[in-house]
Amino acid sequence: MRPPFTSATVRALRPALDRLVAELIRPVVEAGGGEVVEDVSVPLPLAALSLAVGFSGDAQRRIRALTRNAWERMPKDSHPGGFWPAFVELFDQEIRRARERPGDDYLSTLVRADFQGRPITDEELHVMLVAFAIAGHETTMNALSHLMWNLAREPGLHDRLRAQPRLVPRAVEETLRMWPPVDHGSRLTQGDATVGGEVIPAGSRVLLLTGAANHDPRVFEDPCSFRVDRDRPQRHLSFGFGIHFCLGAHLARAELESVLVELLRHSPLRLRGRVTRRYENGRHVGFDRLPVRMVGGSP
Repeated sequence: MRPPFTSATVRALRPALDRLVAELIRPVVEAGGGEVVEDVSVPLPLAALSLAVGFSGDAQRRIRALTRNAWERMPKDSHPGGFWPAFVELFDQEIRRARERPGDDYLSTLVRADFQGRPITDEELHVMLVAFAIAGHETTMNALSHLMWNLAREPGLHDRLRAQPRLVPRAVEETLRMWPPVDHGSRLTQGDATVGGEVIPAGSRVLLLTGAANHDPRVFEDPCSFRVDRDRPQRHLSFGFGIHFCLGAHLARAELESVLVELLRHSPLRLRGRVTRRYENGRHVGFDRLPVRMVGGSP
């Protein structure tokens, strides 16, 4: 699953990604503002996934709706019948297209790949594609929304980053640290563990609070402040750690940097109207509505 998300692959995709970002932001600029969750945060990660993996336009249009349906049904249903068949139908369509009309995209390669001397099964492909589809858009969508929300509510940030573009990657990392798009993860302990003087027995289910770790004052000075001058700002755990480190971290960072660089070419953003936040699937933190205006644009 790694090839479409390596640093080298993402670097090669960057020109196409930058063009895509400019196309999405242009209507917002021309209108003097807009609803940037709908206009930017939702379509960009799905389109970037298509660049990296090879999802079709139809898949892009359907993945977000299927994901929201899954998060709504999962807590209520005792079985996946309310959401999984629709994903399987979509992925079967994508697999069939890649086999019958292969291109030079990664999906066309994946559906013909072998693993340990045998073909990858359709069931295994379903699992990989749902990981690409959901993890590849949900978290980046939420991070993009927080990036633009913070840029719009901090009047001096736009000017500082525009004057010092070398700080753009630091602003991206600080956004990820302050507002992790997934606020916790869960693990099952494989053996007894002692944490803070307390013994956690083997077989225990534990929650790892990413947002709390990212605000640890032993690691980050003045942790509740957004600062682009931090040393080693990437020490946050928003992408996980070790074997659980996010497969798509390079692509997510590239999307966030590209959006920030493009926004800095234009007039500053300001919040306009009611902003509504969303807590989805018990751990995904994002926005439903984020209306903004450009300074000097329409009120």
